Amino acid sequence: MVTEHGIQVVDGEPSLVGGDAHPIRGFKPCAQREAQLAAFYSSYAWLLRPCEATVSCIDSYYTAVLDASAQPLTPPAEL
Repeated sequence: MVTEHGIQVVDGEPSLVGGDAHPIRGFKPCAQREAQLAAFYSSYAWLLRPCEATVSCIDSYYTAVLDASAQPLTPPAEL
C-alpha cells in the first residue's frame, strides 16, 4: 500500500508480541515526507483497511527522522 505513495519500506523489525514487523520507511526526498504520509493515510486503501484489529492494538508510536543520504535506500530481502 505505501509504495503507491512514494514511500519505501527499507527495513523492519519483528514485534516482540505477535511477530508482525515494525516497518522502517524511507522517503526520497525527505521534504516530501509529510505530503506522502498525508496521501497514504487519506487513501481509499488505508481508510477501508481490513486490519482494524491490528490498528486498534497500537498503544503509541514514535517518529525518528534520520539522514540516510550517504546510503541508497534499498528494500530488505524479506520482512
